[in-house]
Order: sequence, then C-alpha cells, then structure tokens
Amino acid sequence: MRKPYADALFAITIVCPLILCRTNIFANTFGKINATNVNLRTAPNINSQVIKNLSSGQAINVLSSHDDFYEVSLDQTHAYVSKQFVDISNTQGIVNASNVNIRLLPSETAKIISKVNTGDKLNINATTGDWFAITYNNENAYISKKFVDCDFADKLQKIDTSEHKLAIVTSDNGLNLREGQSSNTNVICCLPYNCVVNVVDNKTDDWIKVSFENNLGYVNSNYVKIVSDENLSANSTKAQQIIEYAKKFIGTPYRYSGRDLNKGVDCSGFVYCVMKHFGVNLNSSSRTQVKNGTEVSKANLMPGDLVFFSNNGAKNVQHVGIYIGNHQFIHSASPNNKGVMISGMNENYYVKNYVTARRVL
Repeated sequence: MRKPYADALFAITIVCPLILCRTNIFANTFGKINATNVNLRTAPNINSQVIKNLSSGQAINVLSSHDDFYEVSLDQTHAYVSKQFVDISNTQGIVNASNVNIRLLPSETAKIISKVNTGDKLNINATTGDWFAITYNNENAYISKKFVDCDFADKLQKIDTSEHKLAIVTSDNGLNLREGQSSNTNVICCLPYNCVVNVVDNKTDDWIKVSFENNLGYVNSNYVKIVSDENLSANSTKAQQIIEYAKKFIGTPYRYSGRDLNKGVDCSGFVYCVMKHFGVNLNSSSRTQVKNGTEVSKANLMPGDLVFFSNNGAKNVQHVGIYIGNHQFIHSASPNNKGVMISGMNENYYVKNYVTARRVL
C-alpha cells in the first residue's frame, strides 16, 4: 500500500507525458494566483490531494483547461488549481491571416504601427471589445480578434472599450510596478517617466491595477495621470504633429516681435505661429499666452504643453516654449541670437526661472 504522499507523486508523474502533445499556445500562457493559501492539487477536482498552498501573486505556467480547473506547471511540477483563483496575465495567439494591422488603439481608425502575417505569434494581455490588447516590440498595441487564434481568449482580463483608461507615469524618477497594493510588496519593474500602461482596475483610491508588457501589477495612484484612449490618441497625435512641425524651424533666427517662421521669430511669435498652423489660437505675447488653456503642474507635463519662464529670477512671465517630452522644450531664444532651438528643462537657468505651464490641446 502506497503512502498518501507517494500517491501524490505518482499522480503528478502520470500527467507529465500528456504535456508533450500540447501546442505552444498552452506552453506560453501565464497567470498569477489572486488569493492566499490556494490549494495546488493532484487532479482537477476538490476531492484530490493537496500538494501545497500557493501565495497571492505567485506566478504559474498554465498548460490546459479542465472544467473548473487549470492544469499548471510550477517548480517543475504539473498539477491543478481552481480557475477562480487564477488571473490569466499573458497568453499567446497565432495570426490567421496576411497583412493584418497592428494598431495604436482598439479602433479601425487608429494609427497603424505595424503589420503581421499568417503564423506570426503574439503576446496577448487582455481583451477590449472586439480587440486583443497585445505587447508588440515592447509596446502596448491592439489587433482585431478575428485575425488571431487564441485558446484562452475568454479567460483574459477584460477591459470595457467604452471605459478603457490608460495611466501615464508622472514621476520624474519613474514608478515601481508592484505585486500588491502596498509599498512593502515586491517590485516587478520600474516604469519610466511618461510611460503609458493599461488600467485594469482603478476602483481603489491609493492603488491602481495595471498591465504593462507581460506583467499585471499595481501602481500608486499619486504618481500617474488617468486618461481615456480617445483623449490620449487625439492629443498625443496632434501634439506629435505640432512638435515635428516646430522642429522644422530649428535655426530660424531670433527677431523681436517676429512672426515669420522662416525669417525670424521671438519666443511668443514662434509658439503663436506653430500653434496657429494647427488651428490653436493663442494670445500674442508670452505674458498673455499664460492666460490661455488650463494650468498644469510641472510633474504632469505632456508633449504640446506650453512652458513659461521668467528672466534672472524675476517673478513675471517673460519667455515661453513648447514642451516636447523627455524633459525638453523647443523655443526661440534671444541670447546670442540663438533662435529656434531645443533646451532641457533641467538646465540650471530654466530650473531657476520656471514659472508655470498651460495645456492648450
């Protein structure tokens, strides 16, 4: 007669050969335990023997689905866990058509960032309406569900398309993505400044559940800005167009009261003319442009925001530029007639003389 523990080992051993027959789709599906003291069992039923207890946040490799249980691999052991205690954080899908669009957002009108073909494999993180949220070239992207075969599609995190939110990291020093809703939990990775992640759940005040690349975790809500897909898409696209247009005039000389982007502009003239080209109407001088739009903190700057400065420690606004991201802004500088150029927000002079910022997009 075998001892109970020996039976458990025997039960685990006999399921191992079955794994060899499964596709790579199952082999590339991952989840995390979402409760404490979850039973890892020898068979897919509540009467089977418990091998060990699993902790919240523990990562597992999901091999297959058996009614109310997942067959999983953990520490070279094949066993079973109740589905209710597992969040599928990432799985693999296979493209079933040629020349399929990968898009920036879950919309047929969203920007196309790449294309894939039949047989290509994709890392899938969630679903949103008729779209899969994927990781593509280490960035968040989307692909229509009809062009991808995915065995765990119905088990992925679901994001309501109409309420899909994104979180933008506003901390200059980056932000830790953690396994739990506490600063004492393990750090999964550090999200850089201005990084955009998918919001999975923001029902609590202090912590937000997000997905980033192949990871599910939590971020402190004090260091992110929540935006909608539509707002991010419209504003970021327009801001990028404005920035690219503004860069075309790098080297244009400084000219007091100038309003010609090719021959000469002062700081407010440069900003005025660039923005006007895109239908954004501003006041004429830096002192009056600071009244346009809405105020935004330095920590929450986004590309396309206007940044204002004083001169040599004065309190009043005397200079303006357009923030372009990565702690830089583009402006027309008067000293030594430098003209249109890019400067760093962290340069001592601009740190000392920074006044405020306004969002006009």
